[in-house]
Amino acid sequence: MRVAWPRRQFLRDSASAVAGMGFQGPVYAEPFKRSLTELAPDEAVRRTAEALHCALALVP
Repeated sequence: MRVAWPRRQFLRDSASAVAGMGFQGPVYAEPFKRSLTELAPDEAVRRTAEALHCALALVP
């Protein structure tokens, strides 16, 4: 899964700011994408997990 450049930079900047504050708590997804509601629950979870994994890979 590719993350569009503006979102990628936003995620990287946000993660850097949060890490700079010393936050070490949990991270969780709140998937509000309408198309996910049309999928089987297992597939929606798989896609959400994939997106979260990609986002966390951007954390410096």
